[in-house]
Amino acid sequence: MQKKDLTCPPFDIVHDYPEYQNIVVMWTENEQRFTKVIFYSQLSSLNPDTMLEEIKSFIP
Repeated sequence: MQKKDLTCPPFDIVHDYPEYQNIVVMWTENEQRFTKVIFYSQLSSLNPDTMLEEIKSFIP
């Protein structure tokens, strides 16, 4: 997966780490920086077309 395939609002940064089987997302809210690690096993699919919507569901 390419970084450009994943990065989109509300996320500032999305990094895919296949070697660790996780995705790290970072975003800013009210001038605070947040980071969330989501493991591949938590996702129903690794399809970039649907992955971002699923990742958004992990963000409070």
